[in-house]
Amino acid sequence: MTISIVTCPKCGALVLGDTPECYACHHLLHSSAPAVGQTSLPSDAAVAEDLETCGQCGETYRKGLVRCWSCGAFTRQEIADAYQSMLAAQSSRPASERVFLSEAAAHHDTNPFSPDELMARQKEYAHGGDDQDFEVSASDDDFEFELADSVALGESTAPPISEDDAYRLVSSNEPPPPPAPPVPVAMEIPEESIPSLMPPAAEEDAATIPLATTPTEGPTAKTRETKSDSPAHAETVAGDALLDIAKAEEAEITRVKKDYRNKVRNSFLVYCPMGCRIRVQDKHRGKSGKCPRCGSVYVVPMKKKEQPKPEGEAAAPVVESKWKGWMDDIHLHSVVPQKLRIKADSLLNEFTEVDVGFSNEGVLQVTLVTTAGMFGANLKKKPTLRTAVQEHLKTVGKVEGLPAPAHRLIPVEALSQMAVAQPCPPDVESLFGNIPVFGANRIAVRVSRALDDGSTPYYSFTLSQFRHFAKFVDEVCGVPGLGANTEIPLTEHYNTLKCHYTEAPVRELQSLSYYEKDKSFKLKLTGWRCGGCGLVVSEDGRKKEKIGGLNGKGIAKAKCPKCKKNFGNNPLYELEAPAETPAAAAPAETPAS
Repeated sequence: MTISIVTCPKCGALVLGDTPECYACHHLLHSSAPAVGQTSLPSDAAVAEDLETCGQCGETYRKGLVRCWSCGAFTRQEIADAYQSMLAAQSSRPASERVFLSEAAAHHDTNPFSPDELMARQKEYAHGGDDQDFEVSASDDDFEFELADSVALGESTAPPISEDDAYRLVSSNEPPPPPAPPVPVAMEIPEESIPSLMPPAAEEDAATIPLATTPTEGPTAKTRETKSDSPAHAETVAGDALLDIAKAEEAEITRVKKDYRNKVRNSFLVYCPMGCRIRVQDKHRGKSGKCPRCGSVYVVPMKKKEQPKPEGEAAAPVVESKWKGWMDDIHLHSVVPQKLRIKADSLLNEFTEVDVGFSNEGVLQVTLVTTAGMFGANLKKKPTLRTAVQEHLKTVGKVEGLPAPAHRLIPVEALSQMAVAQPCPPDVESLFGNIPVFGANRIAVRVSRALDDGSTPYYSFTLSQFRHFAKFVDEVCGVPGLGANTEIPLTEHYNTLKCHYTEAPVRELQSLSYYEKDKSFKLKLTGWRCGGCGLVVSEDGRKKEKIGGLNGKGIAKAKCPKCKKNFGNNPLYELEAPAETPAAAAPAETPAS
């Protein structure tokens, strides 16, 4: 495999031979290749807030820079004015003492660095985002150095001396020539006088920038020179303009921190239904707002005040909500007939859990969580979201703005189209061929379509859930008879049998498979039936006659006292009444034939 590298004809950047578009200037290298669109990142908005545009060349740069990284122009007018004042002060000095500051300015304007080097230096000195607390400072080790006693600070016009000439000069007995008088050199601006938010300059910019040595009035720099025979550096004090800028920025930071402390003192934190932290003020109590991060609607709670009620004062009337009942975690299946597999339990695990509310306007379907999230993190938010949804319906009373990912209102007119699909009524042909695709002994109800996307929504229930659903639809929505013409046991039905040994009545619960699949029902063992002749033995009679052992584990192979065949494993059950509530009215019983 060979790799070819070509040069962009527009900007000269090196790119791969099969690249359709130049990464630097976005020039199309192949006319037949489609243009590659600019992709956006989630952090582009935060980076754009920290950028400013150069007024001279139009390039963008980070806030806080003194000079534009592209053209070298000053980013602030007050700094440019101070710099021009320094140039004017230098021009007023004699030519013998003048330090050519214009050469330094020309050095900046020519910008000898390539674009790649400039970008590398800019990344090296870039600091954090605008929402971070940062401080740029230099250590003392960066400025400490020592000069030898024989070294004099200054500039010489003599040609450089080679190593051999220097060795002969030191080795000879001739006295060395007197050194040229050092020329006073102005030092660079001290680091402590520069604002800490200003990024460091490049290596060439960090070189000594000569300043005027004659003190002038106004914002010009103040310079002090050392004696010509002293080896120490000449000291230069920063201009008043830079000091004023630093003081202004420090005052602004202090003001912002003070305003934030006052804001925190008069506010408190609340959480939106999606878990975002929001800081609100006391005057917002009792109002509803919109989360600035996720857009969900939240309600600011009122402050609890316990006030004793005056005697004889009538209680305020309670405003009842129009939503008369709620069911949690109902299985919603979106079935596409073209993709349906006619196989038992094929749709058992393909569902979304929704909450369903009932009113005289219809049925409200609310989706609290679309995905479980990593390690089920989103499922932990369901109780909070469920409370927020019901609180919104009580306070606002409208479905619009519901704090949930998705919701749907099924009007009362569309509820008449609901029909039981599993188990199918006897006079209706089943779409699934009477195969329990939603799970064995589960009840499925077809709902009217919401969108024309080719799918049909179904609700699937256990027996207890379907009874509650049919009751709410009947009593609240006014649509009776759901599931009345099917084999679904809407109420308990029993067969009353007689024990072969004790002649005691034995109750047999009909449609037992629906109750066994529903964990909300508790069953109680009442007896056993022979698989051959149908002989019935109560549990007390079995224990008395010791059929199948003490615990009844061997009853399947025990001999029937009537037909002498194996008894088989055919238990009889009844519902166990809860101990904390009184027994309800006796369910319907059917005498044994």
